Amino acid sequence: ARLSFTTAHNTPAALAAVPAGARERLVFHVPAGRLHLAPPPGEMGTIAGTLAAAGFVLRSSRGAPAEEGASVTRAGVQALRARVRTAVDPQGTFALGERWVSGRF
Repeated sequence: ARLSFTTAHNTPAALAAVPAGARERLVFHVPAGRLHLAPPPGEMGTIAGTLAAAGFVLRSSRGAPAEEGASVTRAGVQALRARVRTAVDPQGTFALGERWVSGRF
């Protein structure tokens, strides 16, 4: 089983929200803002809810039934793209601009 999340909070400090029992079974790709966890199936719903409250957005789940109340949204990707655009193009002069941030291109 695996849960994949996206976050705009790309620092190791963001991992403080991960429950202690799940920390030894994770991969955090900081530049991409992706967190992959392999929790026991019985803990998936609790962990997904905890991380959602901390600003992580569930992107996908594998090997487990769909969790009630869990949703896959583009909010995390859009927040990350907004941060990248601000860092790389603070004046907003590059092509696509807001369309790239929103994913409408």
